[in-house]
Amino acid sequence: MCIRDRSDIGFMQPESISGAKTYWGEELIEQMKHSPLYYAGNVKTPCLIIHSEQDYRCPMAEGEQWFTALKLNNVPTELIRFPDENHELSRSGKPKHREERMQHILRWFREYL
Repeated sequence: MCIRDRSDIGFMQPESISGAKTYWGEELIEQMKHSPLYYAGNVKTPCLIIHSEQDYRCPMAEGEQWFTALKLNNVPTELIRFPDENHELSRSGKPKHREERMQHILRWFREYL
């Protein structure tokens, strides 16, 4: 789990969702239970992670943590990083990046569906 210090929703977001006041001790474990990373050991489905390097709502470190956890668990996983893009890649990203993103998705579907 990443503490969202660069998030555009603010660093207090976890408190507003779960009521946690701190990120250490017993409350850290409770916060982790809200994170997909806590359950990564259960994942068996191949995963394609598409992430924008300037996405401050979902910082790059979170995608990298998820990718690493799945790779360590031998789950077929790929991480695609888009430079100079933000959370809006699929809607308002550069046309060449939106096209490349779609090509990655289609390739992944052909391989795993």
